[in-house]
Amino acid sequence: MVPTGKIASGGHDLKKVTVIMPCLNVVQYFKECIDSVVNQTIFKDLEVLIVDAGSTDGTRELALFYAAKHSNIRVILSEKRSYGYQVNLGIKEASSKYVAILETDDFIREDMYEVLYDAAEEKHVEYVKADYDLFFVLSNKQKLFKKMRFPSKQLDYNCVMDVTKRTDISIYDYYVWKGIYNREFLINNKIYFNESPGAAYQDIGFGQILHSRAKRALYLPDSLYRYRVGREQSSVNSGKGIIYNRNEFERLLHLQDEYELFMPGVYEAMLSAFIGEFGQLDALTAASDENILDCAQWIVNHIDDAIQSGIISEEMICQDLGEDKFLQFRRIQKDIPGEMEKYVRMKFEQRRQWTELSYIKEPIYIFGAGNYGMNALRLLDSCGVQITGFLDNGADENKQIAGYDVLLPTNQIVGENARVIIANKFHADEIRKQLVDMGVAATQILEYKN
Repeated sequence: MVPTGKIASGGHDLKKVTVIMPCLNVVQYFKECIDSVVNQTIFKDLEVLIVDAGSTDGTRELALFYAAKHSNIRVILSEKRSYGYQVNLGIKEASSKYVAILETDDFIREDMYEVLYDAAEEKHVEYVKADYDLFFVLSNKQKLFKKMRFPSKQLDYNCVMDVTKRTDISIYDYYVWKGIYNREFLINNKIYFNESPGAAYQDIGFGQILHSRAKRALYLPDSLYRYRVGREQSSVNSGKGIIYNRNEFERLLHLQDEYELFMPGVYEAMLSAFIGEFGQLDALTAASDENILDCAQWIVNHIDDAIQSGIISEEMICQDLGEDKFLQFRRIQKDIPGEMEKYVRMKFEQRRQWTELSYIKEPIYIFGAGNYGMNALRLLDSCGVQITGFLDNGADENKQIAGYDVLLPTNQIVGENARVIIANKFHADEIRKQLVDMGVAATQILEYKN
């Protein structure tokens, strides 16, 4: 038995990047993840630290198997079930110039760490990050990928930036697994994770502290990381995100003077994260959960105080986040439990309507093969609806999405009994007319809205 907090196997030769892999009971995903590390183009130049927090499902045994095969893989046993504690332990034990954090239900492109390392060395940066793909495993076992670019139009890819006063970075850059970090820079600036229990949003605080210190940051347009969504045990699906956000931002308010945090960015990030959590609420009990309500009220009060004191303004919020988010915040502020219940009931009713399609025998097509179409597929699949394929006016020959054919809409393909779900943000009315002209009954046409 390996002593708690001690290294299970392997040596300490200096490597280019230390890959920290915090894990707990992820055996069904772990092999794909660790194989993507072993297959890295610079694998021999990596130090891999698997930090296990007491897995009981075979994850630890699989990790030890890989450590026995590869001298640059080591297993550390964490005495706490805390993502933040596990990552901090990995940073402490690392011996490389750079550290990376890889979540063990994800996987990475085979050249990720080579691309990041070369860029960091060339530009002499404190951290470098790249873009990523979301992926969702459908019921047909196919992976549905969606490339995610940085939302800010002001971001200059491939340019070294001082991000200490960048509101857009504060708001949108909270994913720690997209990049690598200069270990000495982290240690010298006391940049570390909150060691709260579980795996609950500790990357928020880490990111804000990181940005408060980083004067040489780099972002690459390459998509290198593959981030899994839809895992049932994931913290983002737990319904407790508002509580986790409050914990992280409360810690940041206590640390604002010590780290000279950029508070406009912190408060706008708080608002953005809070609004986002309404998109995750899926339980009617949330509106009566005193803990969730107390945390929501705490967040609302602090954001409003920041507005009243001039740290942030309505104009700033509308410019950075959009007027719709500001108006939604004001609606929530007036009646937190009422807005929670209204939103969850609306979401429940929408899912009920889509789920009804799972009982029909007629062909079901999604009209639109872009991001809207992929989002519609993910929703329908989660509701148990099996589609026949995609329709698209610009369909290429032999094109598929996640195993489904993308076809040109013709009368031969779309029979009069087919159900068609329009998934197009700007041309839904035109598509509806096209389908009706083809003979599809108006009652057979539905519309997906993101």
